[in-house]
Amino acid sequence: MRRQRLLPTLQEHTYFCLPESVGWYRDEPSHLVERPEGALNNFSIHLITNGKGFVEKDNEMHTLQAGDAFLYFPLQKQRYYSSEEEPWERPLGSFLRGEAEGLFDGKRDVPDAFVDCPPVEAA
Repeated sequence: MRRQRLLPTLQEHTYFCLPESVGWYRDEPSHLVERPEGALNNFSIHLITNGKGFVEKDNEMHTLQAGDAFLYFPLQKQRYYSSEEEPWERPLGSFLRGEAEGLFDGKRDVPDAFVDCPPVEAA
């Protein structure tokens, strides 16, 4: 199941960041995203709530599972995909840069953007 909603955006605003879209992906064993550097000009944060998947960065594969999260910075190369055996459930949000855009100018060598969260308990 794929659910993705684009939100209305403002062309001119003074916010640090502005939500652009939200989504929820689950039961998609063939889900794969591959974007070259410079493809998207937004932040993208993903939380794994169930199953597992993989993120590739600098030719290294990182296995993610429930409780893990990953973040992409604007214009960053992206490659991530679901496990075929244990497809992930993954809510996500994308945010546009605002007035604080200068904070990230020229910083292409961003740190590893993996966040270790405590496991999510099933409801």
